[in-house]
Amino acid sequence: ALQAKQDERELYASELQRALQLHPALQPKVVPMWEKELQECDAAMETTRETKRKVEQLHDAVAARDAHAHKVRKTEAGRSTAAKSSAADKADAEKAAKAAERAAEKAARSAAAATVWDAQLDAEQATSGTLQEAVKGAMEAAGM
Repeated sequence: ALQAKQDERELYASELQRALQLHPALQPKVVPMWEKELQECDAAMETTRETKRKVEQLHDAVAARDAHAHKVRKTEAGRSTAAKSSAADKADAEKAAKAAERAAEKAARSAAAATVWDAQLDAEQATSGTLQEAVKGAMEAAGM
């Protein structure tokens, strides 16, 4: 669009130059018309340049916004992953604590069972020892 306006301006400038070379009696009618066209063309070119600058600024702003949005999404994804990882770690720790608690309860039950078993064994040995002494005493009394 700017190139078209520049081409149009060059045309108006060349027409103005030709009008200036006309007979002096025709100049008052033709020259002001081409000067006006040239001024309007210059104003249109400036408007086009300003519009182009604004479009470039908007493009830069959109690019910056998109870059920031990408960074935010990346940060949020990282936080989400960290939160999920933290939750998974917490769940794993809870599972490990429950497993350790079950193992401790099992060990306590095993220790209690072993203590009961040892007590039963001691009682059986004591009973067996008393029985053996009674048999031995009876055999001695019988003379055997």
